[in-house]
Parts: sequence; structure tokens; C-alpha cells
Amino acid sequence: MRKQTINTTPTNHQPITSADNQLSTIPPDNSVISDNDHIPGSQLQTVNDRKQHAHLTTNQLDIINLQATSKDFGDIYAFLKNGHLPDDKDLAKRIPYISTQYEIVDNVLFHFYEPRSKKHQTEKT
Repeated sequence: MRKQTINTTPTNHQPITSADNQLSTIPPDNSVISDNDHIPGSQLQTVNDRKQHAHLTTNQLDIINLQATSKDFGDIYAFLKNGHLPDDKDLAKRIPYISTQYEIVDNVLFHFYEPRSKKHQTEKT
């Protein structure tokens, strides 16, 4: 069986050299990525796209309004935001307990899940 060598060196690769033919670690100016370079799907494109940013801001405002007026989350939102409890006595007792799993950040209600049981399965050795 005969060994074959595969050339994996790129054919168009040119080392970066300075005027005195010494290797340089500074890339040429045409290879530096600027703020105007938009790679499709990249974070830079997302941030720089003003229409999309405005759309995200609008959606966030919609979420705030939906959470504040929601049948399920409205009472929790009102309690955390203003300390207001509903008129229903049973619900007024439960809301402070339930709201311990929620937090309002930038006027948006977030739920933090914590397992109620502290029991963990232990590995048998």
C-alpha cells in the first residue's frame, strides 16, 4: 500500500510581511472588520438595523401592556409594581406567596422557577 500526501496548504495564502520581508502580526487595512460591515445574521447587523430595533421596542411595550392587563399575571404584576392586592380575599392571600417567584425587570414580569422540594436523588456508590 502506497502512502499519499495531501497538500492542505491554501493556494492563495500570502504571509503578512513588512517592507524588509519580516513577518508582521498587523493585518493589512483591507482585512479589518469595520462597523459598516454587516454579516447576515450577526449581532452587529441586528444592533445596527434601526427598523428591527424599533420593532423590538414596540414588542416589549406590547408585552408590558399584556402582562399588566392579563387575567393570569395582572394581579401579580400590580402587586409587585404598586403593592396593590385584588379585592378577592382568597386571591389577596395567595398573590404575595405566588409573587415570590416573580420579578419585574425594566417593567417586564419574569418568572424564576425554583423546585419546591429540596430532595435530590443521590447517586449510589
